[in-house]
Amino acid sequence: GLPLTQAPGALFGGINFALTSNKRTESDVSPVIGLNWFFADDAMLYGKYSRGFKSGGYNSDFATAGLDFFEYGDEFVDSYELGLKSTLADGRLQFNATLFSMQFQDFQVFQFLLNSQGQVSLALTNAAEATSEGVEIETNWFPTDQLELTFNATWLNAEYDKFDNPGDPSLPPFTGNKLSFAPEWKSYFSAQYTLPVGNAGDLRIFADYSFVDDSFSDPSNDPSTFKMDSYSLVNARISWMPRSGRWELAAWGRNLGDEEYHSINNRNFLQFDRTIWGAPRTYGVSFNWFSN
Repeated sequence: GLPLTQAPGALFGGINFALTSNKRTESDVSPVIGLNWFFADDAMLYGKYSRGFKSGGYNSDFATAGLDFFEYGDEFVDSYELGLKSTLADGRLQFNATLFSMQFQDFQVFQFLLNSQGQVSLALTNAAEATSEGVEIETNWFPTDQLELTFNATWLNAEYDKFDNPGDPSLPPFTGNKLSFAPEWKSYFSAQYTLPVGNAGDLRIFADYSFVDDSFSDPSNDPSTFKMDSYSLVNARISWMPRSGRWELAAWGRNLGDEEYHSINNRNFLQFDRTIWGAPRTYGVSFNWFSN
């Protein structure tokens, strides 16, 4: 049907439509194939291939951009994994590592778009091809009975291999841009020390550090509007639990460095830049009761 721009919908950027109808019928076979090799009692290599499918549909919830972007297509992904899972040092060290690659066809992407009449819509569109590949490492180490150390890290390369600009084909394509909310590096480290106090209970001291690299919240990768800078967070917690394990009293602090960072950075329907900030430095005390 043809869009009709008369009031009252046009007053709020909406469009009234003449009666129109459409339908979709989808079917897919999504296989998963895996192979595990236990080359030692406490170590395993594995490989896995899987194919995923996500149905296409209609942007009926936010159709203010009219029929320009009303329908989007199916999404397919071929996923490959090669990994190691191991328990070492008489069970005191767990080490896991994974290489992965996901190759998308018609990757579904949420973004703000302008239709031919200059009206804004939040719509799902399809990037022709995209690839997300990287390495993940997970470790958990007990050097003593009282001390636990955890370290996790991820390196990610996630790009649009082929993606014309759906909002304005005359502008540069998004090919080669980073996928939204896909930082190149993420890391996490934590340490917990448990101090037994006779038969009274346990005092636990915990601290963690996390790092998140730069990322973008839109496939255009416009640094003036959609870039989210890297940030680091430090948290700490000290708690007391009696030997009965029925309750816990804790004092904690989050974002102790008072880091200023974005949890999202984008543009709203009215085309105003919008930033949502992460929580500032926060302190607190909590009491937990465990019924079982």
